[in-house]
Amino acid sequence: QILPEDERLYQAGFMHRQFGAMLQPGVNKFSLRMLGSERAVEHERERVKSAGFWIIHPYSDFR
Repeated sequence: QILPEDERLYQAGFMHRQFGAMLQPGVNKFSLRMLGSERAVEHERERVKSAGFWIIHPYSDFR
């Protein structure tokens, strides 16, 4: 099936967002123990996003 260009860009952006979110640190028992609070986890997510490249964070749900 051939998709219009806009649909292809949307799907690529969707996959990029989904995969990027999977690599972000999640709120779990380990991250809360290491970072201290959900707010600290959110700050860590922002710090990772601002780095500008993808890493598998040690506190992410992906690992």
